[in-house]
Amino acid sequence: MQKVVEREVRGNPSTERVKKRLEALWNSDLRLDTERAKLYTEYVKEHWNEPVYTRQGGALKYILSNLTPVIYEDELIVGRISRFVRGTQLYPEQEVKWIDEALSRVEREEERYAEGTRAKAVSTTKEGLVKIGLFGLDPKELPILREVLDFWRGRDCRSLAEGILREREDYAQVELWQKQLLFLPFMFDVPEGRVIVDYGRVIDEGLESIINRCREKIRRLGSIDTAEKLNKYDFYNGVILALEGVVAFAERYAEEAERLAEKADDERRREELLEIARICRKVPRYRADTFREAVQSFWFTHCALFIELNGRGISPGRFDQYMYRPFTEDIKAGRITEAEVLELLELLRVKHSEIVRAHAVFTESYLGGSIFQNLTLGGVDRYGLPADNELSILILQAGINAQTIQPTLSIRWNDKLSHAFKKKAAECIKAGAGYPAIFNDRLGIERFLRVTGANLEDARDWAPCGCVDMQICGKRMPMYTVPNTNFAKLLELILFDGVNPVTGDKLIETKLNAEEATYEELVEEFKRCMHLVLEKEAQYWNTVMLVHNKIGIVHPLCSALLDDCLERGVDCLQGGCRYNDAPYLISCGLVNVANSLAAIKKCIFEEKLFTMKELKEALRRDFEGYEWIWRHLLKAPKFGNDDDYVDTIAVELYDAYSDAVQRNLNWLGQPWRPSTLSVTSQVVLGQATGATPDGRRAFKPLCDGATSAYPGTDINGPTALVHSAVKIHAWNLQSTLMNMKFNPLAIEGDPGTEKLIAFIDTFVELGGYHIQFNVIDSAMLRDAQKHPEKYPDLLVRVAGFTARFIDLGPSEQEEIIKRTEYLGL
Repeated sequence: MQKVVEREVRGNPSTERVKKRLEALWNSDLRLDTERAKLYTEYVKEHWNEPVYTRQGGALKYILSNLTPVIYEDELIVGRISRFVRGTQLYPEQEVKWIDEALSRVEREEERYAEGTRAKAVSTTKEGLVKIGLFGLDPKELPILREVLDFWRGRDCRSLAEGILREREDYAQVELWQKQLLFLPFMFDVPEGRVIVDYGRVIDEGLESIINRCREKIRRLGSIDTAEKLNKYDFYNGVILALEGVVAFAERYAEEAERLAEKADDERRREELLEIARICRKVPRYRADTFREAVQSFWFTHCALFIELNGRGISPGRFDQYMYRPFTEDIKAGRITEAEVLELLELLRVKHSEIVRAHAVFTESYLGGSIFQNLTLGGVDRYGLPADNELSILILQAGINAQTIQPTLSIRWNDKLSHAFKKKAAECIKAGAGYPAIFNDRLGIERFLRVTGANLEDARDWAPCGCVDMQICGKRMPMYTVPNTNFAKLLELILFDGVNPVTGDKLIETKLNAEEATYEELVEEFKRCMHLVLEKEAQYWNTVMLVHNKIGIVHPLCSALLDDCLERGVDCLQGGCRYNDAPYLISCGLVNVANSLAAIKKCIFEEKLFTMKELKEALRRDFEGYEWIWRHLLKAPKFGNDDDYVDTIAVELYDAYSDAVQRNLNWLGQPWRPSTLSVTSQVVLGQATGATPDGRRAFKPLCDGATSAYPGTDINGPTALVHSAVKIHAWNLQSTLMNMKFNPLAIEGDPGTEKLIAFIDTFVELGGYHIQFNVIDSAMLRDAQKHPEKYPDLLVRVAGFTARFIDLGPSEQEEIIKRTEYLGL
């Protein structure tokens, strides 16, 4: 075997306590908990006729007041969304169908494209548990779940929305598009999340202050004599109930800590438990006065949001900003040491990684197992001054010491940040867990000023959210999303007169014969069909969200922590936020399309090496017997080599995509926004797509992200790749995503660190939005495939998230291995 190059930077947990919690995390199975679904259903049945916000706020209070509190040995930070280390709750009010199918072992038609993914590779649960997707359920809880499902069947959001959508004349066509992966099926089972609430408000004021503000709002309404006043009265009552629920959640943990303290034999642990109880009775109800109180206040709020919202991407945001006040006060007063802060930060990483979500197997196949909690460092403050600080550096060190899949770390990078902070960021990158990701601070601010219309102070308070999307902290609505559109499949349809060559089904009506069309006509037809598909996606999801809101799946806790919902008395999903342009559509495979169009233009129209008819036959046969055509296609210009021949095509396509998305309005009358993150959809969508004119073989992964090169085609070095990437008009997109892979030797030692910093500085100065790195020897990844037991903690960057390499499916592993590994910089 080729000798493996180890990573230069290796961290270890700073305390034995952290080490034990990490071991417990990695040794825990994925478990389902029925408590939330049971409690929610009990409450809703009893209060079905109540106004929606009062009912929903009351339901959350009932849930949080009755969930079983569990405190594990050695924990200092307490609170969890389920009874299990890696457990999750269910949300049948969103969708019953996927749970019914999982229990009945029904496979959706589109699941045939999920082979080789994590969802198929990790498909076993502990003996004796009922398997539901990737998760195990105690069989004793099965009757509880079935009773819950019986109530929601026909009342859930999916059933009601599809009842309306089926009346559309184009329903059968759009359903076929989803099943054959022209775009990924609508995510009824994971619609929500991708939000950054104002955690600082809870830490600095406490929930009691917000509750009192709501009571004052109700008092000022006076007599409830208009529909508007009644709606606001209902809204404020719902918020109060929800916030009281979070307080009760903390009280439950205080009681459990006191119970455990009474039984503790170890005096040190008894004192720890009593301190936990004291803190839980104080926060998040009241202001946090110490760093540990602030951490606990944050965590209870974060858990409660995950219990309220059925989604991923609920992100901590600018943690080093809102936690800095209690940190500095504690340090100055001598109440805490940096070592104690570091331990808490490492334990918090473990807590983040305990949060998991259960969804349909096919949904899991392209979400990669991540929850997309994004913690952001650096950037500037409200005055435009550099915002990195001592806590920022400790957070990066915690990311080195306790490498976990959550939360991912991101840096708003600018030329004002201290060199010490940048060096620690580079060190963390070299540790090889795939974080921190780097984001262009200036570009993010400018986009919110230009596109969203935010004021300067708000624009300066932005952060990456979920994977790589831009979000304004505490002031912009959750970023509901329509999943990825398969643009390589769309090009395939255009070339084959609207027929899917993989299945033989007619999916779309085209307006040209590809064998007779000019290059320009092909491009224009692609753009026309792009508009058509994106318009359908936006229309359909608008209907889903209108039904979602109408049946009362509203979020009073989330709304309470987003400006200006309290001021307006309106929910965050119904226009209450200061900024409401967050929902977005996602692309995948546009780099493959750019490479394909460049190959068609070069080989067919300019050099006349073969005809379109011959190309189509080669594609049908996956180039077998047409290797000579394949070789010419592979030699055609490829994105990622600083070649304007193909790069200008990519720029044109992304601009057209942005325009096509933003012509559609969301359910609040704001433009839908264009995003380009891939998660692991490039694997699944590739398995539904035949050979493409860029030389990609049939059913292989598409290109990841937006500005990454197709694996192995970026042959001119990292600088050329960057020069291609920055040509894309990133300001015109909600996000772009760029992956790079370096051998550890390429950035070895202090000289390597300085080269990496200079490389990132240049990328940002040139206008790139996002870049992230795998620092790994491909030989190590190959060895991990053969001997997974040797690499239980090997983490890699997949898309906008980090995953355990051994948890990925074989196709996902291969896609990462085949990314170009740079040996120098």
